[in-house]
Amino acid sequence: MFTGAEFSRYSNQYYYAYITKHRLEDTEEFRTMFNRAFYFGAQYAMRTSSELSPHIARFMEFVMWLTERGEYE
Repeated sequence: MFTGAEFSRYSNQYYYAYITKHRLEDTEEFRTMFNRAFYFGAQYAMRTSSELSPHIARFMEFVMWLTERGEYE
């Protein structure tokens, strides 16, 4: 889970990389829109990964079970 400082650091990195790449002007209005979109994107990523977590864990258990059997060595 991100702390406020970590989230801010990552947001700043992506923001400055984006405006540099696309040669955009650094305005307060654009910064606010970017922060809002970054925040919603982070929320979506957390929600999606938490929904997938049980399935990924089951898959990893299955893979470990297969490798422990020793038939494929």
